Amino acid sequence: MPDFIFRSYILPKGLLGGRCTSSVSDRSLFLCYNNRMLVFDALYFLLMLLLLPLWIKKILKGEYRRILQNRFSPAIRESEATRIWLHAVSVGEVKSLRNLIEKLNGQFSGRIVLSVTTPAGYECACHEYSDITVINAPVDLTFVIQRFIDKINPGLLVLNELEIWPNWILMMKKNRVPMLLVNGRISDTAFRNYRRFSFFFRKFFPLIDEFVLQAECYHEKFVRLGAPEAKIQVCGNIKADEADQISRSIPGKPLILEYL
Repeated sequence: MPDFIFRSYILPKGLLGGRCTSSVSDRSLFLCYNNRMLVFDALYFLLMLLLLPLWIKKILKGEYRRILQNRFSPAIRESEATRIWLHAVSVGEVKSLRNLIEKLNGQFSGRIVLSVTTPAGYECACHEYSDITVINAPVDLTFVIQRFIDKINPGLLVLNELEIWPNWILMMKKNRVPMLLVNGRISDTAFRNYRRFSFFFRKFFPLIDEFVLQAECYHEKFVRLGAPEAKIQVCGNIKADEADQISRSIPGKPLILEYL
């Protein structure tokens, strides 16, 4: 699967150029995106105020303050060369990207950035991928996402499995950064939840440029959620590819007996 993604989606993007300066030029589309993002920012700030009493104790801890600071401003230098921005949520998703990261790093060494949501996933990524840049995932506020874009200078955003962050997707689209969702899957519970709020989420699926799904059984679900059928490919499971590679590297019983 990583080879298919690399050949079909990474190389054709022409990611060897300099800093990306393009953004949405259509004024009506620009205003539409801005209006949506202002609403989401307002809702996020309201939610933060409501949850502030629960966060006070965590904010007082040094490690949590560091994570929060890095989620508002990435600890990374600006780059004139475009980078490939990968995103994973937790430990499982981080490990599942190994083959793809190795493939990309061979072609774009020093230009791979991996953002991770959970603290455990971040620690895992730092340990597993010492040869790429690992950062904490951004908070989904417009000015924060733009700060990350300015620092990373992405030529492509690769999302693992399924995450819909409204401002993140809108800001990528506004800055004309292509978005690729790989290893796409959705559980029955998550599907019902997305369907329940389809009036909200449905408008974001078409903004993602390509969907590379794990299995055919997810195809109809993604279409029903709003993903354009023309943008969907079914190419297998990155996690399964990783497990298969590991299993092939384990010595067979005859070889083990030789060393006993």
